[in-house]
Amino acid sequence: MAPGLPNVGLDERGIQILDARLGQVNQYARGRRAEWKVRDWLLSEGATFCARTAGSKSPADLIAVFPLTDPGWKGAVFVQVKRAKPSKATARALQKLALETGTKWILVHYDRGIAGLEEFQTPKTPKKKKAR
Repeated sequence: MAPGLPNVGLDERGIQILDARLGQVNQYARGRRAEWKVRDWLLSEGATFCARTAGSKSPADLIAVFPLTDPGWKGAVFVQVKRAKPSKATARALQKLALETGTKWILVHYDRGIAGLEEFQTPKTPKKKKAR
């Protein structure tokens, strides 16, 4: 607790976690907690590595790496976590990133548990037929 301020705590970087007037967790702490919960879920789903991109303003909140032998997700997966229901614009932006970069993206709506999950990846290129 910060000295002289009731109901105020600081995280490991010294950022205020609780609001002194309301005693409620601020938006940063809520978002961070949601990212940790999703990180734990990804690790339980078989990710061998999962890193949180704290403080960055990039579209990826988490980067998870799954074994290439995994039947579901393989290789690197970029994750965007939203506490509120994601907008269609956010979904379109991630779809565009997936197509432009050839990477897999997951948009997770986390509200007291995973409420929604949407995957974006580059569609497989159809094999060319041989000319006869």
